[in-house]
Amino acid sequence: MPCVVIDNGSGFIKSGFAGEEQPRGVLPARGLAGMGDAQPITRGIVQDWDAMEAYWDHALTNQLGIDTEECNLFVTSPLFDTKVNKERLMQTLFETFAAPGAYTAAPAVLELYAAGRENGVIVGCGAECTYAVLVHEGLPDPRTQQRSNIAGDALSAWTAELLGKSAGGAPLPLSAAAKAKEILGAVASDSTGRTTCSAGAFELPDGKKLTVSAATRVAMAEPLFDPSMLGQAGGGLAQLVAECIRQRDRDGVLESTEHGKDGTPL
Repeated sequence: MPCVVIDNGSGFIKSGFAGEEQPRGVLPARGLAGMGDAQPITRGIVQDWDAMEAYWDHALTNQLGIDTEECNLFVTSPLFDTKVNKERLMQTLFETFAAPGAYTAAPAVLELYAAGRENGVIVGCGAECTYAVLVHEGLPDPRTQQRSNIAGDALSAWTAELLGKSAGGAPLPLSAAAKAKEILGAVASDSTGRTTCSAGAFELPDGKKLTVSAATRVAMAEPLFDPSMLGQAGGGLAQLVAECIRQRDRDGVLESTEHGKDGTPL
């Protein structure tokens, strides 16, 4: 019996068959035809279950062309999801879609498995949430999870302002800024802001070419490391990872990297 995987995100909802390298269907998590402005997921959590079911139905029926009664469903659910939401998830998969088998897991675990590992600290950056969590022998430790609201959407809005200033006008449309961020965004080599990248060019929606300096390319990603640039409290990526590890190590010792052995550092 085939297994269908659905990866839920605040930016995109991806679906495909287990064992394949790429998803067969990718849906924007906002603005599905016939759904108006409905946004089923906010900051990784399902907020509108009616909209969520409609998105899943579109992905399974229109994009994958499957009968859910004849395949198992594997749906991702964030580690910080509520117990009520996970119960509703399973109820929907079994009752609404009549799946013969269903399973859910945190994206962090799947990301680690995709790298061929069972132990490590996973850093995820989506549309509305950035997080770090420690996974040991395939099991995430909820105590170590750290979150930040500085993620893809926030960086797109920041890039819109940066490039708007470079163009000498108003901020760019978010769709154009998101594209520019993905094409030109770069990270400084160290905390002093040094970079090895060079200036780049970007075509604006009106057809004009904009030259983007190396400093501006690096500035696109800086809020990830310094959230105060966007008026947000809390630490950047380095602090998220450090605090994640500290929470796991607060008892003074980590479990072994080998099954059945304790007392040695991870």
